[in-house]
Amino acid sequence: MSLEEYWKIIYDNFNPKTDIYQFFRKMICQQDLNTLPNLLLYSVRGFPIDILIDNALREKFGKFTKKELVWQKEFYYMETPYFFEIDVKHPSQSTNINQLSCFIKELIQHACIYEGRHIIIIKNIEYLFKFVNPYAFRVLLERFSKNAFFICTTYNISSLENPIKSRFLIIRFPLLKYEDIEEILINAKLKPYPKLKDDCCRNLFFATYISWVYTTNAYSVTDKFCSYRIPQIYEFFEEMPNPSLQDIREFITKISSFDVTCADMTHDLLLYIEDDNYKMDFIHKAAEIDRLCASTEGYRKPLYLEFLFQSAVYIKKQNDITKSLKNITINDKKKRGRKKKIDA
Repeated sequence: MSLEEYWKIIYDNFNPKTDIYQFFRKMICQQDLNTLPNLLLYSVRGFPIDILIDNALREKFGKFTKKELVWQKEFYYMETPYFFEIDVKHPSQSTNINQLSCFIKELIQHACIYEGRHIIIIKNIEYLFKFVNPYAFRVLLERFSKNAFFICTTYNISSLENPIKSRFLIIRFPLLKYEDIEEILINAKLKPYPKLKDDCCRNLFFATYISWVYTTNAYSVTDKFCSYRIPQIYEFFEEMPNPSLQDIREFITKISSFDVTCADMTHDLLLYIEDDNYKMDFIHKAAEIDRLCASTEGYRKPLYLEFLFQSAVYIKKQNDITKSLKNITINDKKKRGRKKKIDA
């Protein structure tokens, strides 16, 4: 089975038993959505907020299919008979807040069939505020509060201003415990890799990928492979220990669609650099690149990831040169010592 087929099983059966997850499910399924306040759901990357929302709505309304549509040729959204879904992080998504406002205005001109208010899910709202004044979004929430019920998600709650957060009922979802992840994997007919338990892994996405590889080809998974947050980096260096600029560029283009963060890439590239002094140099460089990446437009992120990767490869080469020079010096000293003994 492919990874997508296993994820389909997990998607269909995802129902954690922890209190906060059940609280959200009961809120959506049992309460009147016409009277609920707008919701802001947040967690750490590794917890599937999207799956939790979909399953709660599916339990309330029944099965549905999402259709991707485009409004005014540049505004992308998903539509179901019961709700609308907007992903601000969509690579082709418009960042014009006025267009978002016009889109919602267009929606509420038509009566909602199943509820008194339209249900509008806005995913990754922190990306919206990289391009627009948060005040405009606050106005949007207040303007349409009687006609629309907003469910917003973020994995970076600290990037949102307090006036924005004050417009929502905020719910935090902690990462799943390993015991819960193990149960999910077993129910999906996957074999959990033993080191995941030793490391107390709480990232469902990472655990699912590692277990899928372990299930389909057990010999290809090693403890070192599991030490990487982005397994593709391990595979890349196994094939190309000394990659060229073109190799790096092609690799970054390939993995950019997986929403790779500078922090995760830095963690993995530090495993590639051996010397602690050179690791410190790389951490300084990575912090600077991460700051630049956070303050720029999303489409430029692959350029900064490429720069980060190139920096690690360059520093690794410097490390290797220094190591080689040290070995040459040590060998010369040994030869001189032997020569002195022979002369004596």
